[in-house]
Amino acid sequence: MEDFKASLNQITLAYDRGQAAVVVELCKKHLRKFPKDGFGWLYYGMVQTDLFRYAVAERALRRGITCCPKNVLLTGYTRLGNLFREKGDYKRATAWYRRAMKQKPQDATYHIFLADNAFKFGFLKQAEKHFRNALKCTEGNIDEAYFNLGGILLGRREYPEAIKCYREALKIDPKYQIARKRLEDAELALLMVNDTASSVG
Repeated sequence: MEDFKASLNQITLAYDRGQAAVVVELCKKHLRKFPKDGFGWLYYGMVQTDLFRYAVAERALRRGITCCPKNVLLTGYTRLGNLFREKGDYKRATAWYRRAMKQKPQDATYHIFLADNAFKFGFLKQAEKHFRNALKCTEGNIDEAYFNLGGILLGRREYPEAIKCYREALKIDPKYQIARKRLEDAELALLMVNDTASSVG
């Protein structure tokens, strides 16, 4: 058991350091010893995704999902979603993110994955809907949902609503610097709109 934990810890540390080639070699060694370890397969799939080896990554992630305990399935589902998103396959990415969301519907994280996927492919209405659904959740990165919804509203020049979103994000995380910058940007843009309107009037 110690050998298993030490091996997995090495993989985790190398992955966190961004040592892709090292992770590949560690995973291969690990999976020869522990071929039914779902975590090992997930890491192998994740690093292969990072290396743009999508076919290998997909096989590894699917194998990881079949070997993982139920409480880790969310990771496998979201990683497969990420893989298809990277490949430019909106529908399949959405399908995997939905599977993750159904496992934990009150976690904003999985609504945000769906929203980001829609946003990347230009489906702004769907993205907005998913971000708003994330705001109804009781856990997860709700500040991120406010921030991203603010970005959609900013793009539509709905500055007062965007400002509200950025303020809510900052209430949750006062150190959210990019939200503070966006808030200042939206407030300045609103002043410009109001100045233009009053000068015309």
